[in-house]
Amino acid sequence: MQQIFLFPTILSASTYPDHAAGNRIFAARIRSLIKERATQTHDRLHEDPAFTPLVEFIIGKVSERFDYFKYTQRDFFITSCWANLHRRGEGIATHRHPNSFLSGVYYVETQKESGKLIFRDPRKAELVFDVLTSEKTAWNCPQFEVRPVEGHLLLFPSWLEHDVERSWTDGERISVSFNVMLQGDLGSPDHLTRLTI
Repeated sequence: MQQIFLFPTILSASTYPDHAAGNRIFAARIRSLIKERATQTHDRLHEDPAFTPLVEFIIGKVSERFDYFKYTQRDFFITSCWANLHRRGEGIATHRHPNSFLSGVYYVETQKESGKLIFRDPRKAELVFDVLTSEKTAWNCPQFEVRPVEGHLLLFPSWLEHDVERSWTDGERISVSFNVMLQGDLGSPDHLTRLTI
């Protein structure tokens, strides 16, 4: 029987070249910005010269995603960018990123027992029935888990609900998160959706 996949939600993944060297610089800068026992920096890291190489990499990968989706709209900008530093027992509750088109995370430091990033199935109807399965696949599981790996970049639609498991290691998990918004003229007068940002 043919299976036709309707309306897939796509997670884009890339690896930052020479991430070991870059991550040492990023981690040192992030630690200098984190206040005692805080878990996040301010949200303007994309304006910090220490992160310029990472920002350029992110912009390139967002452009590649736009190419894959065949978007004719090519103008976008990073609206906010911040670092998360989690210690033992710390994580992030389920949330999404409002006022954004695309969001992402880049992993600077991870540990074996760093909590996973969990994406939740946006189709709430999938939660109505609890049907047993012989194995979990991308097609029958209500969540998708990603184990954080240093140097990895993930891009996902901002509306997609996700959370971060608590970390159960004495080492720190450091990540850089960001939001991207479209810019310029969007939509079409033919569709009655014209908008300028």
